[in-house]
Amino acid sequence: MLSSTPLLLLSPRLTYRIRYMHYGKAIVFKDKPIAIKIMATTNHTTMKQLGTEVGQSPGAIPYSNEIWSQHDQRIVTECNIFKFTSSEDLKAKLLATGDGILVETARESKHWKADRKWGIGLTKAKTLKAPVDQLSSNLLGKILIP
Repeated sequence: MLSSTPLLLLSPRLTYRIRYMHYGKAIVFKDKPIAIKIMATTNHTTMKQLGTEVGQSPGAIPYSNEIWSQHDQRIVTECNIFKFTSSEDLKAKLLATGDGILVETARESKHWKADRKWGIGLTKAKTLKAPVDQLSSNLLGKILIP
């Protein structure tokens, strides 16, 4: 049986959104060695790389997009609820956006590729020039402002 335990009850060290998501992925697939490595690093690139290795450890449930897609939005939603309810400053900033559309843009870096699932798949500079109908799914923005 796959884990559906809310992660915010599991560890106060899940402060980075990227860590929370990939640790959650490791928990879903019962990949304890990768979960431990994710918790041991503070490097975002390493966290993302470890996330791609989930399900490969002995005894882990082999990774499947079909299984992950049943859990990913819940895990990212939990993370953001925790993030924005544990800081009055962050909560105020989020609420101050009103009814605006929030988007996650890609960093201007060779180490980060544009995220077309959680973000809009473009850098900030390209976003300002793109028609709205060309933006990707932006799931993070939809989670933050439903």
